[in-house]
Amino acid sequence: MDDLDSFNLVSDDTAPDSNVDGVDDENDPIYYNAQPNIMAVATCGFENVEITIFGKTKFKIDKDFSSMYIVITDMVVVCIFVLFIFVLEKKQRRYEELYKDYMIQMDDFTVMITNLPPKRMYGYSSDNLRL
Repeated sequence: MDDLDSFNLVSDDTAPDSNVDGVDDENDPIYYNAQPNIMAVATCGFENVEITIFGKTKFKIDKDFSSMYIVITDMVVVCIFVLFIFVLEKKQRRYEELYKDYMIQMDDFTVMITNLPPKRMYGYSSDNLRL
C-alpha cells in the first residue's frame, strides 16, 4: 500500500471491470470520465468536543449539535443574502423612479401608434403599412 492509505485517503483511477452489452468500458471516454474520483474522506473521531473560552469557561459540544448548528447557520446566512438581494432591487427601483426625469432612456423616444388594423388585413407584413 502507498502513503495515501496511512491518511485514510482513497484514490482510485481505474475504471470498473463491468462489461454490459458487449461495450468496452475502458475505451469509452464518457464512461471512464463519469466515475467518481474520491480525493479524501473526512470523519469525526470524537462524540464530544470540549471548548475552552478565555481559559476559564469549558463546555462540551455534541457532534449532533455541532452539525445542526452548522446547517442552521448556513440556512440563516442564505436567508439574509436573499433578503439583501430583495432590498437592493427595491432600492434600485426607487432610485430609478426618483431620477427617471434626469436620465435619457429608450422609452423617451418611443412612439405608440394605436388603432392599427389587424395583421390579417395587411397580410402579416408591416411593409404594407408604409406610405
